[in-house]
Amino acid sequence: MRGRTIASQYEPKMDDRAKAKIVRLPYGEKHLVSEAKDVGLVLASIAREIENKKRPSVSVAGGETTVSISGEHGEGGRNQELAMAAALKIGGSKKITIASIGTDGSDGPTDIAGAIVDGYIVDSAARAGIDLFACFKVHDTSNAFRRLQDAIYTGDTGTNLMDLMIVYVS
Repeated sequence: MRGRTIASQYEPKMDDRAKAKIVRLPYGEKHLVSEAKDVGLVLASIAREIENKKRPSVSVAGGETTVSISGEHGEGGRNQELAMAAALKIGGSKKITIASIGTDGSDGPTDIAGAIVDGYIVDSAARAGIDLFACFKVHDTSNAFRRLQDAIYTGDTGTNLMDLMIVYVS
């Protein structure tokens, strides 16, 4: 996975007030080669760090992660796995939202393009009788996100550029 600062290409067209708001994080332009779950944890950790600084932020990353499956497994995909890992790390936060989506409109062998999670999802899942840890352990993320209505559906987009991850901290 590769993270990159995209604001720099638009800076010449921005006014000074907008330029003053761009913050370049030390994480940009680095290659994260890892499992989806690990990338989800990294993105969630970055979000937690930003949350502690009490400054609103939007971070964007792109790439394609992997999921290694062994033994019992359910239904899901790399974007859903990334989002589920992030959800378990940001549980309880009132300021963090993370989305991961496949630009082609599908994730794994599902009709789901990805998922969006926030700090409320762990409690919402518990109230719905869904054990997110158990779902995550057996890669059964699709069923959980469908039930929680946190799955992202786009349909076939006709393109397959990369997966897109967005981290929003209010």
